[in-house]
Amino acid sequence: MRGLPELEKHLDLKYPASLHEDWKDPKRGVKLILKYFLAHEGCLFDLGNLIDALGQHHLGYHFVEWWTAIHLWENYRLLSLVEKYAGRYPAADLKRRRHWRLSRFQEVIPDDKMRDFLKEGCLTELGNLRLKLPDLLVYTPDKRNYAFVEVKGPGDSLTPLQEASFKKIEDCLKKDVCIACLTKKP
Repeated sequence: MRGLPELEKHLDLKYPASLHEDWKDPKRGVKLILKYFLAHEGCLFDLGNLIDALGQHHLGYHFVEWWTAIHLWENYRLLSLVEKYAGRYPAADLKRRRHWRLSRFQEVIPDDKMRDFLKEGCLTELGNLRLKLPDLLVYTPDKRNYAFVEVKGPGDSLTPLQEASFKKIEDCLKKDVCIACLTKKP
């Protein structure tokens, strides 16, 4: 794979069904999120990720992205920036919550033109639609290689916008977008 040879272009991953149910539970979900956050703070998750997950876990949101980031670390020793890694943040947000993610983004992708492509890509027209960035920016601990991972949960599939966006990212950056498909273990 361009960027990270150890990572396949398509990953089929299985997670325990009970884990997703725990994530959505009001009490068990908070404990699970805090456990993952404390175990991986500063290498996979930042305060912005924690706030996002705590605010929406009861709906099941962010589970597949967090689980995939942890899986990639534990099985491939790859670090991840989870969601909103290239976004534009209000100045107050940068100071409080997202500074770590943005500075790591700049370290992983030091080339200004490539970084600008991703940041501005969120605003660039692709036909009549906006460019969609993959869920994870995955990179080696030495920050010399990186790729992207789009995470799909059970019953989810790529949209035409995602397919077009990921092709544009692959063509422009010469880095692959891996698709991680998650299913529940019986």
